[in-house]
Amino acid sequence: MLLRPLRAPLTATALALGVLAACGELKTATPVDGDADGGPSASSSGDGGGNGSSGSSGTSGELPDDQAKKDPAPGFGPGPYGALPSGYCCDHDSECRSRRCEDLGGGKMCRDSCRSNSTCQRPPELVWTCDNGGTPGADGFCKPDGAFTCIPAAEFELGTRIAGECCTATGDGFAGLECVGGSCVAIGDSPFICNHRCEQPKDCPSGFVCQPITNDRKECIPANRPYTCK
Repeated sequence: MLLRPLRAPLTATALALGVLAACGELKTATPVDGDADGGPSASSSGDGGGNGSSGSSGTSGELPDDQAKKDPAPGFGPGPYGALPSGYCCDHDSECRSRRCEDLGGGKMCRDSCRSNSTCQRPPELVWTCDNGGTPGADGFCKPDGAFTCIPAAEFELGTRIAGECCTATGDGFAGLECVGGSCVAIGDSPFICNHRCEQPKDCPSGFVCQPITNDRKECIPANRPYTCK
């Protein structure tokens, strides 16, 4: 078990209330610029020792089908939970870690959810901005500032850390890429851990629950607090 066991069984009502409270304290690894409670500011850098690939900026025009649709080698591509970050070619929302796959003029590509520009940047190549009306803290999605051709999904190297393992809040678009699910979060004062998206309870490992985070996605989050990371 990655999480501390309960001292007594929880009722369904108590568990639901606990999960809702936990979501109110959910911190992403790419906080709003200058948000001291959410981890490092936008000045933080590095990929936290993960294996996620940053990719490279593209140019205008469509990719040839054989390049965009190339089958990924083991350890590459969207992975079992859909971990592709901004800029990578996709066919469906389920392949993207923020569950957003759109045609931005250079082929269908993933767009990370964001609340600040720092979330959208994987330096030095990818420098997108947060399309949230310029309001810090408002929800939006990352977008390129100019023409951008999607990066083939087969070039994305998956992270290796599974749900419950420790991860680093890098404060930029690298955050979570060390995780096989492409996501790194913390609840309250507990440590940052890898997690992944889900559709139903069975998608989450023992000790996690599938909880709606936005209208577009659900995530596996620890059922109990405090928790430790592995």
